Amino acid sequence: MTRKGSFEAAFSTIELATASGAKIATKPLEHPESTVLVLPLPALAPGEYSVHWKVVSVDTHSTEGTFHFHIKAP
Repeated sequence: MTRKGSFEAAFSTIELATASGAKIATKPLEHPESTVLVLPLPALAPGEYSVHWKVVSVDTHSTEGTFHFHIKAP
């Protein structure tokens, strides 16, 4: 049975990049539930980062977006 909001993990992506656009290598996506994606992050230095995500739902519609975050020095 498919729950509302379920996605196809095999066709969904999350990419992490620096403020300059350089992609950062990450571990594979985890999907503990049919409505949750988890991207394990490496240790990140202080700076600005962007995350671009794209998910494909079980009914084949795709949705994507980008958000930014900042890590301050300790």
